Amino acid sequence: MDNNVDMVICSAGTGGTIAGIGRKIKEALPSCKVVGVDPHGSILAQPEEINKTDVQSYEVEGIGYDFIPTVLDRSVVDEWIKVGDPEAFPMARRLNCEEGILSGGSSGSVLIGALQACKSLKAGQRAVIILPDGIRNYMTKFVSDNWMEARDFKPVVNEHNHWWWNHKASELKSFSPVVIDGSMTCQEAINLMKEKNVQHLPVVNNGKIKGCVTLDILTNQIVSNNLCIKSPATKGMFKKAIKVTADAIVGKVARILEVEDFVMIYKTENGAETVTGIFPVEKL
Repeated sequence: MDNNVDMVICSAGTGGTIAGIGRKIKEALPSCKVVGVDPHGSILAQPEEINKTDVQSYEVEGIGYDFIPTVLDRSVVDEWIKVGDPEAFPMARRLNCEEGILSGGSSGSVLIGALQACKSLKAGQRAVIILPDGIRNYMTKFVSDNWMEARDFKPVVNEHNHWWWNHKASELKSFSPVVIDGSMTCQEAINLMKEKNVQHLPVVNNGKIKGCVTLDILTNQIVSNNLCIKSPATKGMFKKAIKVTADAIVGKVARILEVEDFVMIYKTENGAETVTGIFPVEKL
């Protein structure tokens, strides 16, 4: 582009890409603006205030972190833009379908950030957008309609006119939950699940559902030496466990269970979340 670049938009994970590109750009084109894209739930962006969010985890992969990698040189980044999953994945699908660019979810994040950043450019100015990943590892994730619907990234549609579709999740005969607050060890959690004959322990702390401890995950983590029996059970917690409100439709629960092993049903009263049921896939 004959050294005529006015803006570069790039995501950040471990930081090598944006640090390397940013440093080189600043050497060759000091006036070029470097924009970093960071997912909601990550803390890489600056200023620190823009990282504040209620998002506890995010589905987009390969970008963002809950600590600052030593490789990441944030001094070369002129502006940070935060992007959420609900924006990123539909945009990634548009890249796939409309442009034939077989990119992954984080590429959707970058493009959303780029569309926002480029609003400041004038006619004739040029921007370079770095798409960080490909579609290969996402074939059962955002490429799947079920996966998107389970996470509210795509509307749930009753394509086959099932009679039960619009019934409420609260009408399902789900298992009564055994809830923990996260203070248990792995051994105590396993003993409790065996005692109560359950496979799942929702974790609720300060009125918020943090995730779910499952017998399979804890056992696998202990057998593989990633955890020991005295480790906090929350170290093996499934943070991305899917939950739906009690008034969600059964159709949505069915779509979730096509791609997940279980779903938590909950209600909110006075701002506090309460798990009212666990519905595993084997109950379908």
